[in-house]
Amino acid sequence: MLTSSDDLGDKLQSFEQGVDDYVTKEMDPLEISKRIEAVLKRYRKSMDTNPLTHLPGNNAIQRALQKRIDSGLQFAIAYADLDHFKAFNDAYGFVEGDRVIRFTAELIQQTVSELGNSDDFVGHIGGDDFVFLSTPDKVEILCQNIVTQFKEQIKNFYAREDVLRGYFEAQNRKGQLERFPLISISIAVVTNEHRTLRSVGEVSRVATEIKKLAKSKSGNSYVVDQRKS
Repeated sequence: MLTSSDDLGDKLQSFEQGVDDYVTKEMDPLEISKRIEAVLKRYRKSMDTNPLTHLPGNNAIQRALQKRIDSGLQFAIAYADLDHFKAFNDAYGFVEGDRVIRFTAELIQQTVSELGNSDDFVGHIGGDDFVFLSTPDKVEILCQNIVTQFKEQIKNFYAREDVLRGYFEAQNRKGQLERFPLISISIAVVTNEHRTLRSVGEVSRVATEIKKLAKSKSGNSYVVDQRKS
């Protein structure tokens, strides 16, 4: 809002009506420019933030990955997603499903914060798909801790009888009642430790291959790509 008024009441009322910021005619042009830049920066950030977990979204993830590719330094990117989440969502409802998504986000964030590097990155692709960026020397310990903690803590989201049985029942895509294992997490890790990765697209293609291998394993698991070509 551009205003000639310097009255506090007018300013407060403008914020209540949804104004992001205000500038007065007496302000220095450089300050006005910086204020507008700051508002636009906040807007772009809010547009690329997952509303459920408040983690950075796809655009931020790609920028963070490209930055590491361009740096020429060694990096490891881990793609994590949940197995049997849709069936859980159908059986327990979307509110409980959202709780599981937030729990997963918090678990990954906390683990990376405590055991990773200071400049590591965590993002939320969408749904039950997450990403975290670290270094080859840290990524396995991060995966091990996430997998171990997830296996134990996911039980808190189930009815006691489902935990004791080790499975829950839900309708499959054909509308038939089916038994599903408890939700597990699968993590696929791609690193440039043994090979050169030149683009985000190349990383994504390798990750798709490794993710298939990780999800082929029963239960909570992670796979680190060790191939050299």
